[in-house]
Amino acid sequence: GEAPPSPPQFIPNPSWPDGVEVSPITGEIWINTVMPVMDGVPDPYKGGMWALRDVDFVRGTQPDALYTGLGRLDGLDFTVRGTCLHTEIGHEKNSIVVVPNGGKPHRLDLVPDVTLSGPADIDIKTLADGSYLVFVPELMALDPTPWDDELTVIWLPQNFDNP
Repeated sequence: GEAPPSPPQFIPNPSWPDGVEVSPITGEIWINTVMPVMDGVPDPYKGGMWALRDVDFVRGTQPDALYTGLGRLDGLDFTVRGTCLHTEIGHEKNSIVVVPNGGKPHRLDLVPDVTLSGPADIDIKTLADGSYLVFVPELMALDPTPWDDELTVIWLPQNFDNP
């Protein structure tokens, strides 16, 4: 094949990235880290989030983390209004971390209280009325029986992420 018009670009992340998704509002590439201890070295960010922009690729360096100390983040996805949802495994209680467009992270309160057994990747579907279905595969890494992992489906109302 032919050489590309410009070479692929890479920005190293000094931690252990896990989730990655593009914001439908800003076009930023969001990544998060899962916070394991690798080769005896813990994640220095203890679960961080970054938003990469075009200028970061031009510079070739990762920007400062938007947020740190959020635990073992795994998957992430965006709503059509730009709210970012991250799954988090191994906090006092497994959870979904919500970052409203332009807001600060917080854990999603589920009513009724639902125990997430091992939230991993995440996918969000917008319904015709503007509400959302959030699909959360439950990673049962220690489960000795294959093929019986759970899928948790969460409904979020249409005003969930209205400004």
